[in-house]
Amino acid sequence: MISKKIETAAILAGCLLALAGCGDDSTPPDSGPADTGTVADTGTADTGTADAGDAGPTDSGTDSGTPATDALVRVANLVPNGPAFRVCADVKVGGTVVSTVGPLPPRGDGTDPGIPFRGVSGYLTFPVGVDYTVNFYDITAIDALDPEHCPVAADGLAPLITADVPAAALEVGKFYTVAATGFLRDSAGDMPALCSATLDTTCPDALEAALQLLPDTGAPASGKVSVRVVQGIPNMPNLDVCYDAVVTSDAGTPEPAGSPTLIVGNVGPTAASAYVDMDPMTDGFITIHAYNAAGDCLAAAELATVPIPFPDPIGTAFVPGSTKTFDADTIVTIFGSGRNIDSPPVPDPSSVVFIPMFDEVAP
Repeated sequence: MISKKIETAAILAGCLLALAGCGDDSTPPDSGPADTGTVADTGTADTGTADAGDAGPTDSGTDSGTPATDALVRVANLVPNGPAFRVCADVKVGGTVVSTVGPLPPRGDGTDPGIPFRGVSGYLTFPVGVDYTVNFYDITAIDALDPEHCPVAADGLAPLITADVPAAALEVGKFYTVAATGFLRDSAGDMPALCSATLDTTCPDALEAALQLLPDTGAPASGKVSVRVVQGIPNMPNLDVCYDAVVTSDAGTPEPAGSPTLIVGNVGPTAASAYVDMDPMTDGFITIHAYNAAGDCLAAAELATVPIPFPDPIGTAFVPGSTKTFDADTIVTIFGSGRNIDSPPVPDPSSVVFIPMFDEVAP
């Protein structure tokens, strides 16, 4: 078992608590000062003149829709040597487990893939203000339990990753991405021997599978696209990610123009860049380079080239919100996933992919 206490790892609480209901300020009469709206309540506290039927103070709840006690979280599974997973969460009050939620996603008819490698979920709402211990299990292990259930001691089934999630991990009304990155240890507790320039050295503990909470807070200027990169390829060197226009070769095929410009630079393994505003990119190429301190995309080795529009994501059936281009007034995260298997580190197209996904932000 890999145990991680991660302060911001509210990871699958979005999945786990997507069943939470919405609050409704529906019990008349209100008990405070006069409302000031002009129509029936449809949101949070009223702000206009008195509504017919309301006779008390300002509303103290949320009238309808998503309650103001929720955060919104999506999950990216970028662990290249890990399985799809199902999740169970112990809900704690005062440090005591009061209930267990899961397993989620449920098996259903047996075709549900859980959260597969390279899977990125949609945004899921869940209440904040509760402590959890979240356990990640190999999907095949959970599916083998009949009937399917969150494991108990008698099952002898250890989670792959355990994360303690404090109540203050997420803020109400905010959007987040939780990315699982790095390598899982093997059954003997060892890290894989996939690192260094020759890709045959044991990877450092710093690349052990962990959870990152990333606020989705891009805010593009008018007519721009806001882009960031999550570098989820653990045994990749630090990267520069660039954009190059497209030209037509003598053979009539599209190819990079040979004048790439930097989008983000020096993104390390399992790290995420800040958002950067760019002009819209509806064709051309994303080029991946070894980091160069001068920020010159031509001065360092090119490691990968991905055409825009992007090809469909590889290896997942769970990618709502994906995009093939980078249009004006949008916010996009590029998720890198996979591992290098060649030496020196050059991505193998069968094992490395960059997936662009639309982001959302709090209004």
